[in-house]
Amino acid sequence: STLMVSAVVGLPSNLPCYSRSLEAGGDPIMGQIPVESSTSIRILRGETILVDSVSEYSTEDQLTVEIIGPADTSIARAQFRATGGAVFTTPFSSDGEEPGQDSPSCSNAFTNSWSSMPLSASLTFSDATGDVVIWAGHAAAFGTVSVTPSFTLKMPSLPPPSPSPASPAPLPPPLNPNSPTPSPPAPPSSPPPSSPSPSPPLPPTTPDLNDVEFDVILVGAGAGGA
Repeated sequence: STLMVSAVVGLPSNLPCYSRSLEAGGDPIMGQIPVESSTSIRILRGETILVDSVSEYSTEDQLTVEIIGPADTSIARAQFRATGGAVFTTPFSSDGEEPGQDSPSCSNAFTNSWSSMPLSASLTFSDATGDVVIWAGHAAAFGTVSVTPSFTLKMPSLPPPSPSPASPAPLPPPLNPNSPTPSPPAPPSSPPPSSPSPSPPLPPTTPDLNDVEFDVILVGAGAGGA
């Protein structure tokens, strides 16, 4: 974040947001080309630390954006910036200056004296679209501004589409009252009666010998009789 200087006390005053770029090697600030900072951006959702280029934001989020670094880092002025429609909500004012130099995606944070890590701001996402990139610049006095690496929060993933409900079966067309009533289908015809199977032949009967008359022929034993 870009910081202007107060020549009287030797401290940088807050740079009007987006009055110039805020990037290492970019436009001069306080007469010096900004350099890469040894600090970095950390973003918290409550106590959960989010992961650069992995974590997603929610449109209902209010996240804490911090500048963190070595314990001996001194910061008198810092400026946070964000893209994608994310909005800083933390009001900052110091040294009798009135807030008003902030814009929705840029916030000036500064203290009355040199401060240690972390220095933070609050960021909301109700109007954010696409990925959101957050970074900051800071200085301890008049001179070179240090710019942090950027931190990217991914846009929310789209939920999977809901399966479409099955279409109901089509209804039959309505009957035309003027159409003749269809005749019911004829019952199936009965098969012709089958011919009786011929009876098997009866076995030959044995004659009852009691009812048969026999002619008895006596044969003589010889001439002259007995």
